[in-house]
Amino acid sequence: MAYILGRPETDLLGEKAVLTGYSLGIQHLEQTPDKPSPKLPKSTSVQDLLRKNWELVDYGWYKEIKVSVKTQDGKKHQATTVRIQKGQDLEQIIDDDQYRAWLQEQELYKIATSKSRLDFYQNQKRSNSSVQD
Repeated sequence: MAYILGRPETDLLGEKAVLTGYSLGIQHLEQTPDKPSPKLPKSTSVQDLLRKNWELVDYGWYKEIKVSVKTQDGKKHQATTVRIQKGQDLEQIIDDDQYRAWLQEQELYKIATSKSRLDFYQNQKRSNSSVQD
């Protein structure tokens, strides 16, 4: 998340949690739409817009859902995640918690999120949309 927002790596904080009843689906970039059409974003916070841009939510590729997760200490928390839409291809499905935190080299995420963030701000500037922090 810190990379998506352009924040320092020290902001990469979090706690491992389990999302029961779901699997982790892995897609390749080739499995995303060639020319997606963005929908008008409902959120106006920069953080939400940057995250949704990275996750292709406003393009209709993924859908946000509210979920309940359980942390290692047994506490339940409400969270937001994204779910693939019906009819989309997956490269791989992972049904357990034994997956790598970084599916590619971490440096590649830094590069990709930086480009995504730059594209987002250029598109905002072109459309003269105003977003609020």
